[in-house]
Amino acid sequence: MVSHPATIHSELTADDRQIVLVAAGHDAAVVYAARLLERITPLAKPSNPPGALVLTATWPTVVQLAYTYRANWRPGERLRRWITHEFTRRTAPTRDTLSFTLPAHLEPFRHQISGAHLIAHSSGGRAAIWDDRRTGKTITAILGLREIQATWAPELGTVDQPVIVVTPSAVVLDWIDALAEWWPECRTAVWQGADRRQRKGTAGIYVTSWGTLSCDASDDSKQRSPLVHLGHRALVIDEGHFAKGATSRRTRAMQRLARRSRIFVELTGTPIAHTIKDLQPRIKFLADDWLPSVERMLHRWALSIEQDYGQPLILGLNPHTADEFYACLLGQWRYLARSDVLDEPPKAHYVREVTLPATWRRVYDDVQAQMLAELPNGDALPSFGTLQQLSQLLQLTNAAGDVTITESKDERTGLTRKHYHVSPKLPSWKVDALLDLLAERHPKPVVVAAPSRALIELAGREVTRNSSRTVGYIVGGQTPRQRQQIKNAFQAGELSTLCMTTSSGGTGIALHAASTLIYIQRPYSYIESEQSEDRLSGIGAAPREETEIIDIVARHTIDSRIRTVLKGKAGQFSELVRDPRIVSEILGG
Repeated sequence: MVSHPATIHSELTADDRQIVLVAAGHDAAVVYAARLLERITPLAKPSNPPGALVLTATWPTVVQLAYTYRANWRPGERLRRWITHEFTRRTAPTRDTLSFTLPAHLEPFRHQISGAHLIAHSSGGRAAIWDDRRTGKTITAILGLREIQATWAPELGTVDQPVIVVTPSAVVLDWIDALAEWWPECRTAVWQGADRRQRKGTAGIYVTSWGTLSCDASDDSKQRSPLVHLGHRALVIDEGHFAKGATSRRTRAMQRLARRSRIFVELTGTPIAHTIKDLQPRIKFLADDWLPSVERMLHRWALSIEQDYGQPLILGLNPHTADEFYACLLGQWRYLARSDVLDEPPKAHYVREVTLPATWRRVYDDVQAQMLAELPNGDALPSFGTLQQLSQLLQLTNAAGDVTITESKDERTGLTRKHYHVSPKLPSWKVDALLDLLAERHPKPVVVAAPSRALIELAGREVTRNSSRTVGYIVGGQTPRQRQQIKNAFQAGELSTLCMTTSSGGTGIALHAASTLIYIQRPYSYIESEQSEDRLSGIGAAPREETEIIDIVARHTIDSRIRTVLKGKAGQFSELVRDPRIVSEILGG
């Protein structure tokens, strides 16, 4: 540390787009100040006069300058006025009325109105809404766009300045229905199907899926990427955590649209899947040029430890710099717990334990101890690697299994490799426990969930064969319309049991006709687990004493460890949104 630090003079340029920095002091002090500037996330560039540097004028930029140089930072008069205006806008109380009129039969919740004002005014059209699952974020976003149109962008939602909504394929039709009800004046179109390119210039809002986005925004060319060249002014990404990997195809496609969009709104109830690293590809668009790389973000705000091999292990936000991180996002993000905005019954978590039969217990133990087992029919079950061993152990906690062998050719060596797959079959100790639970709750509607489609279909067949219950399925490979029909039939009471995979049934559907959810097995994914669990709660749920969540767990197996892993993953999410209840309440506490 130098004894006499440099004074950092700064001023806003005439066009309000850049901040010019000039350091005054001894040479050593100026060099030290320059090194500190290299550690903030925006990139500084040389400018006039000689020796000056410029940064993009954004709120995160001034926050990091203030935290870095403290009393030695001297903003000029224009910059001080700009900071005062920005702070006032970002912290002003939100109004409880909208600037436009809704039909009398539509009554949004207060948190949806305040969220609309956050999107339109506090954040200037760039917001991250991380409200809890099933709190009506879709309506919040629509009202926010309408508030923008009513106050400062009257052409928004027209053919000349359209909106693009990116959402999971399963809820494209739900978005179309919500838009028709809450923004009927705006023409909407589904951007899917072989003829989707012909719809360019026909609507004010285009709703597309993440899968179609990956195809139609794969690069910057007009021929291959029509979505990039729709001339859109606003982008809404629903279930924004789908774009968590910085280098994934859909993340890069989303970023191509976001770079061309003045208005950017992210909606998700689970902003991170693992660590705060997942945030960078999306929150970088909350301000211009403030977060150019995930490495700069982690260096500035992450708490991590070095590992012997590979990347550092990220433990969460650094407590010494967390306040700066949240100050950078002031007025641009929100998290509301469902229990804070909706009067709904509590969740009651229960565990039903089952015991593996002796024959299959030996198979399980052999796979776990020596990665090789002999099945009761004499087939061998080897495990080639830890991932395959984990997969086999997970399958053996649920049911007996048959081994199928496939072969593939290794392109590097030219050698043929064998792959061993375990598919569930009867007997299934998990399915037996499920039948008992369903009998205890007859004739109440029940949702049954597991990550494995084969296990879910085995369970559904046995429920149909051994009871009078009617069964429907929400699994992969269904069209949005098929999925909607199954959901509607369950909600209407035409089906008494809904069997779903956690990946297919985890987003965008309401299953609140049921008050009981039974997991034959929990997924390892925290997002899948929490998203699927909340399908029974939220807006529209019928009054009840409690929502019952039951886990069928195989005693002394990897099943119990899954729950431990999920609780650990909840820790960083809880820290991010500053709500300790998430950790204390997950899986019943």
